[in-house]
Amino acid sequence: MADRRNSPVDAEGFVEAFARRMEANQVDGKLGRLVTHLKNLGATKFSGGKPHEAEEWIYNLEIHFEMVECTPVELRMIGTHSLEGDARFWWDTVRRATPPMALGLMDWNTFKGIFLDKYFPQVEKDKKETEFIQLVQEKMTVTEYETKFIKLSRFAPHMIDTPDKKARRFIGGLNSNIRRLVTGLGITYEEAVDRALTQKDNRPWKQHKGRAAFRGVATTVDKGKELANPSIRCFNCGGSGHTAAICLKPRRLPGSCFKCGKMGHFANKCSEPNQAQNPPPRPAQLNVIAFENTVMEGTLIAYSTHARILFDTGASDSFISAAFIATLGLIPDELDKFLTVSTPLERSTILTKVCKSCPISVLDIEFPMNLVVLPLGRYDLILGMDWLSKYYAIVDCHERTITFSVPEQPVQKIQCHLPTKPSYPKFLAHVESKNPRPSIEEIHIVNSFQDVFQGITHLPPQREVEFGIDLIPPARPISITPYRMAPKELKELQTQIKGLLDLGFIRPSASSWGAPVLFVRKKDGSLRLCIDYRQLNKVTIKNKYPLPRIDDLFDQLRGAQIFSKIDLRYGYHQLLVKKEDIPKTAFNTRYGQYECKRIATPWLRKKRKSIRLFSTIGKSQKEM
Repeated sequence: MADRRNSPVDAEGFVEAFARRMEANQVDGKLGRLVTHLKNLGATKFSGGKPHEAEEWIYNLEIHFEMVECTPVELRMIGTHSLEGDARFWWDTVRRATPPMALGLMDWNTFKGIFLDKYFPQVEKDKKETEFIQLVQEKMTVTEYETKFIKLSRFAPHMIDTPDKKARRFIGGLNSNIRRLVTGLGITYEEAVDRALTQKDNRPWKQHKGRAAFRGVATTVDKGKELANPSIRCFNCGGSGHTAAICLKPRRLPGSCFKCGKMGHFANKCSEPNQAQNPPPRPAQLNVIAFENTVMEGTLIAYSTHARILFDTGASDSFISAAFIATLGLIPDELDKFLTVSTPLERSTILTKVCKSCPISVLDIEFPMNLVVLPLGRYDLILGMDWLSKYYAIVDCHERTITFSVPEQPVQKIQCHLPTKPSYPKFLAHVESKNPRPSIEEIHIVNSFQDVFQGITHLPPQREVEFGIDLIPPARPISITPYRMAPKELKELQTQIKGLLDLGFIRPSASSWGAPVLFVRKKDGSLRLCIDYRQLNKVTIKNKYPLPRIDDLFDQLRGAQIFSKIDLRYGYHQLLVKKEDIPKTAFNTRYGQYECKRIATPWLRKKRKSIRLFSTIGKSQKEM
């Protein structure tokens, strides 16, 4: 009799039966233990969703796979076992369309390729790679920027495949005020991160306060408007065409002479002539900014920083914003001879500074150029005909592209767009409507960011600091009858109690303790529900955690320029009350007795407990 164990038909049937058995989730003891072990490690199921969620699920699952020993086929079986919902329906369709033999031999890498083609296609990978290429720090802290840098770098490994490229890419995305303190020859990625984290100002970048002053001085797009007003006089250097806020010369010392800048006398007794009264040599003439139809705008890299650039075929020279070089901390050179810039209205201003060999990168190729320093408004650079002609630029106004055909270099093409105009209307009057205030649903900004305005739907997690009510022995339960309320207040009391019950802040009680409630009118006219715990406070042991001194807080704010606040609607509700102390929080109302599961006001110890909690949670952010 032939040995049927080696029969191809029986082998195929065995594989088919094995595949069907495993795909029906009838896993054997080993795979069952592996699934349980992975679940304990934190492996989750996937039911379908956004592309980045699918990629993160694969990424996290492969991390857990490193902790188990099994074959690639078994890994695929565990992965398909973790699918549910829409993802499971998709896999069932794929499984039915796959031959049994191929299904039984399908390993993890094959499944991952099929899965990512479905839930994380190439177009999504390209988006993530573009997001990494365009990643800059902006309003993030250095820690947040590094975290996002590491997270996105796996989508563009070719850009960080060497330590030098990784360090340069990380430094290039830092804010300029940190980047110029971090940059160095031969610096590694780890050293760059350490230097950035140790900088005094590693907080989110603040807009250079001098830039706002340029908006009123010059505009670079609108037809017929001037770049600078020659009637404006600088109170620092005495020159015309700019203000002291953007003056590039050293600041005049307080108490110095206005004419010569020396100490010891005032301008009315100065023997030296005023430099501003002596006209400079007649400067060379330049034309800048013709009309709207001769310009396009785009973004390029200048000094390793993303710069907003105006390409102007009507400008004879190229310029750099005084605010931009101030932000970068650059020191411009003196021009060999003064230049005067004229506009279509034939108004002019005198320029004396230049930044030589400014590195302007177009698709990783540097096109350096000398840029004259000019007070600009909304742009960092203006690239005129001198730069465009030097690098053989071909401007296609119809396609809005610029092609560079430099000899012995690859052809480079960049996409531009027409200058954007503000899309929001300006109002010259403020109108107060007598209609009722709009509801939350009618506010556009709330509807646009609904995930930010989601309400609290569950109790807070267990935290290191808990709120307890320790009594002075031999304290007895205290219960006080409810205060009298007006009919309007009683109606509001019903509404607020129902809201607190729905949120899970309170629950019905049968405690022997009980405090009365009352309403306090807020500034906006609404009523705040307060519980009168004064009698309970008298028999409560005081918390010893220190409160901050207001003088110390003001000292810490010295030198700060931007302030913000966090208006916590349910700020004190972030603490859970100890289970054994919940009955002590009971309060009496006309509609029954209730007790608090979260901290409520105005307990004697609430501020100290809350400050201790916030100090513990925000320990690493105290100095931010």
